[in-house]
Amino acid sequence: MNKRISNISKLKDFLLQHRKDYVNAGSERDQIDQDAQIFMRTCADAISQLRSEMHVCVCVCSVVGKQVVSAQVKDHRAAVLDLIEAYLKGVCKLYSEQRAVRVKRVVDKKRLQIEGKVVEISRLQEIFAEKVLQQETEIDNIHQLVVGATENVKEGNEDIRENNNLLQ
Repeated sequence: MNKRISNISKLKDFLLQHRKDYVNAGSERDQIDQDAQIFMRTCADAISQLRSEMHVCVCVCSVVGKQVVSAQVKDHRAAVLDLIEAYLKGVCKLYSEQRAVRVKRVVDKKRLQIEGKVVEISRLQEIFAEKVLQQETEIDNIHQLVVGATENVKEGNEDIRENNNLLQ
C-alpha cells in the first residue's frame, strides 16, 4: 500500500513539475496522457481489488468462524483505502485540469487559424469583387468600341454603295 501511495505521489510531483511542458509540449504529451491514464486506472483497480479482498477476507473468516480481523482493524483499513482513493482522485483532478488547459489551448489555436483563414478569404473576395467591377467597366468600354466600329462599318458600306451607284 505504501508503494501505491508513493507512486501516486510521484505522479503528482511529475505532473506539477512538468505542468508547463505538458501544456505547451507537442508529441510527448500524448505519451504522458497515455501513461498517466494507464497509471491512474491501474491505481484505481488496485484500490478496488484491495477493497474486494478485504471484504472477501471478512466474509470468509466470518463463515469459517475465525475472527482474524477485528471490526476496528477492518474500519481502519477501509478508512485508509478511502484516504488513498481520495488522494488518487485529487491527483486525477490535477491531471484533468492540466489536460483541460491543454485542450483549450489547442482549440484556441485552431480557432485562431480558422479566423485567419476567414480573414484571408474575405480579403480575397474583396479583390475578386474589385476585379469583377474592373472587368465590367472594360467590357462596357469594349461594347462601346464595338458599337462604334459597327456604325463605322455601316457608314463605310453605305459610302461604297453610293460611290458604286455614281460610277455606273
